Parts: sequence; C-alpha cells; structure tokens
Amino acid sequence: MKNDNNLLDISVYITVRNEAHRIEACLIRLSWAKEVIIFDKESTDNTVDICKRLGAVVKKIPNTYRTEKLIKLFKKTGSCKWCLFLTASDLVGENLKNIIENSIRRPGVKAISLPHLSYMFGSYFSVNPFSKNTKVLLIKRENVYLADKIHTEVGFLNKEIFKISQPKISDHDSYILHLSNENALDFFKKFPRYLEAEAFSCKDLNIKQLVILFIKNIFNALILRPTYVFGIRGLIYTTAYLSYIFAKFSVLASNKLKENNPHLYKPYVEIRNQNNKKS
Repeated sequence: MKNDNNLLDISVYITVRNEAHRIEACLIRLSWAKEVIIFDKESTDNTVDICKRLGAVVKKIPNTYRTEKLIKLFKKTGSCKWCLFLTASDLVGENLKNIIENSIRRPGVKAISLPHLSYMFGSYFSVNPFSKNTKVLLIKRENVYLADKIHTEVGFLNKEIFKISQPKISDHDSYILHLSNENALDFFKKFPRYLEAEAFSCKDLNIKQLVILFIKNIFNALILRPTYVFGIRGLIYTTAYLSYIFAKFSVLASNKLKENNPHLYKPYVEIRNQNNKKS
C-alpha cells in the first residue's frame, strides 16, 4: 500500500504489448508516483498480470496504430496534475525522483525535459542520430496533446519547456535509461511493424515533404549527430539509423507515388491472368 504523503502528484502512462520480459524492471522504479496507468494493446503474455500485481491500473486498447481510443481513455483516466509518459524500455534513475520533485514545484512550469539516455545494441553514445540526451516526457495535464504520429505521439500545447540540467553521462541514476534493441537483429526485426506505423502516420505528406524529411534525416546522421566518428561501434549506430531512414523513405514514397499515379501500376494478379489468357 502506497503512502500518499510521500508520493509525487504524477500519473505515469505506459503503452505496452507483450512486455512481460521487461515491464517489471520499469515499474519497480516508479514507487514514488501516485499512480501508474498501463494502456495494454492486447498482450498475449502475462504483461497484464505483472502490471496488476505491482499496483498499476490496466486499461485495454486495440492493437492498432490509431490512437482515438487511447486519447479518449487518457482524458478519462488519471487524476494527477502531472503526466509522465514512458515505455516499457525505460528505467527511471534513483536520483530523478528528487530532481523531478523540485522541478514540478517551480512556478509557471508546464513541460519538463528530462535527462534521457538511449542504449542501442548494448551500448550508448552521448551523440547519436536516434535521440538527444534530453526529452520532454513530463507534462502538466492541461498542457498534454496526443497525436497519431509515430515517435511523436506525445506533445504539449504550451511550447515553453523547463530543461533539467544535464548530469554527467556516467551518472546513470540521474537519467531515464531507454534500453532498446539489444542487438542488431532485434532492430531489423521491428522494421515491418515500425514501417507500417510510419505509413499510417505520414499518409498525408506529399512527395516534396517526404523528400525534405529524407534529406533532413540524412543530414542529422552525417552532420548534426555523427556517431560514426567514434569508430566501428559508432559507425554501426549510423548505418543502422540510415538503413531505417532509407527503408522508411522507400515505403512512404512508393505508397504516395502509387496513390498519385495508379495508372502506372498493375496488380500482379491482373498481370498473371493476362499472361494465362495469352497462353
């Protein structure tokens, strides 16, 4: 039973699907939060049982890229002034509790950028194309804005951000550690799922916008955040990022071209049937 007097006025939100192998490690580091709310996307393992055993509130949502149900549930679920958005891959450092407590007491603050350190393939770099070392994850409830854009589902209306000072990279207890893709195969196995989500969230972009986004992503990897300068491990980061960017552009651009020029494309069934008739 939690002692409310020692808890921070924060609702933690985590969307999950089949996260039994790592959700417990995430949740046990959140004992200082007043409530933890899990949006479960039809898990088939014992994710839900683990979450309930650790005191989280579980809400079921469809396993889809559409976020309408999630957005409706968010508006009806949770009572705290502040909302912290995490994933099952996140581990909140022990020192962050006090840092967060001091930050939410600051007058006028509505969005807080937290120290955030991403691990990929079992290691991390302070400079990498996948993410920066700070991320806006703690937002005052009335300032939260949810969307259906992959990787940017959580937004905020008031763009003034309080950024917590960057701790030393070695001080992991003062960061949210994001442990994703323990090896390269894990990364590439997720491509179909991620690319389907990209196709859904970027369906309204035109070809010009897709090309501009493609160029910006390449510039980010090669110029702004050049992990490859750190040697072979860094080069693996860069090539992995670029492989996803190239795959993403290929999927989105080909979908848009087919949508705009249907006369240039024929279903393979139609081609096969034509050839069968000739023979």
